[in-house]
Amino acid sequence: MENEVQFINDSWRFVKRSVNLNNFTIAYTLERGFSTKQAAEDAQKRYETQYESDLKKIKKISNIQYTFKEYIEYWLKEIFIENTDASTKTIGIWAVRNLIVPSISQDILLNYVTADYINDIIKRCIPLCESAGESSRKFLRKLLKDAYAYGLMPKDIREELIDVPKKTPKIELLKKEELKKLIQEASKHPGYYLEILLGLFVGLRTGEIRGLRYEDFDPERQTIRIARQYTSNYHLADNNGHFSYSSYMEEKRPKADSCRLIHVPKFLFDELDRKKTFNEKILQNRTAIGERDLDTEYVSISPYGKRKKKGTLLSALKRTCSHASIPLITFHTLRHQFATMLIEKGVSLEEISKLLGHKSVMTTFNIYCGVMDADEDARKAVGVMIPCSEEE
Repeated sequence: MENEVQFINDSWRFVKRSVNLNNFTIAYTLERGFSTKQAAEDAQKRYETQYESDLKKIKKISNIQYTFKEYIEYWLKEIFIENTDASTKTIGIWAVRNLIVPSISQDILLNYVTADYINDIIKRCIPLCESAGESSRKFLRKLLKDAYAYGLMPKDIREELIDVPKKTPKIELLKKEELKKLIQEASKHPGYYLEILLGLFVGLRTGEIRGLRYEDFDPERQTIRIARQYTSNYHLADNNGHFSYSSYMEEKRPKADSCRLIHVPKFLFDELDRKKTFNEKILQNRTAIGERDLDTEYVSISPYGKRKKKGTLLSALKRTCSHASIPLITFHTLRHQFATMLIEKGVSLEEISKLLGHKSVMTTFNIYCGVMDADEDARKAVGVMIPCSEEE
């Protein structure tokens, strides 16, 4: 909270709000150096009382109902949320509260808002991530349009806003019917059906899927623990000045150190049982011909009883797409599909970021802010139970 009392660097502090009665702007300054929390809270209370009094005064003088920040909150609750589809709503709320509002250095009465004032906000958003500038401009245009339409601003200033180069990543998604065909075709193949379901309904990376052990599944609590990935690594060798790369498989912690526990739909455990029976036959056959060191504890194994390589999984998925007569996709497309389903369900970006194992929510926003512009049919979710994360 911007006006919350906090203890930082051996003293109590808070952000003071004050009104400039000459130009009707609102300033935010940091008050610090308080030895006790009570002293900071007492000072904050005095400043807030004065702020509320001065704000009421300039509103009465100018006959203006909202400051810009106050209007943003009103717009989110009364206009935007009520009249927006689920995916745009999820992305928009996060963008406004985490990009736009923190980039407002000085609040101002709504009628005094100019294109220069809005452009300064956009410029502060641009460095936050690749798509922040474009997205902040998009939502600022929406709220300014409504402010003018509702008679809260005397002028429509949208055409005076600066242009921002489009950097939103393009998200590849299957349409609803294509998704159904993929699942129907994949269900015929117990050798890799579970892996496809884990990509689509849990959003796992291929390395995370290949690193799963049976012990990571808890059918009673309906959870999967993501504790490792099995992925390629590379070694640079120097042979008398002649350098060469070699690759090898390595088990390590998930990308961005994103160990997590995820609640998942019950049908995944039904398929896990089927997968285990299928794998046991493979292991019995390999043992019968004298092979040893088989990956018996791992879920995703090849017909040779060893953990699958990334290329093996990808080939199986592309083969399934071909047989289903749908566009060829990758496991990352399944991950995108999973995130989009969550967005359509109104799950917060913070929660989606945890489920995907992203390093920060900004990463999630940067990737999926373009979902609101995707084809409507492609954004429709399959009716399934949506997983949710659980604290480790």
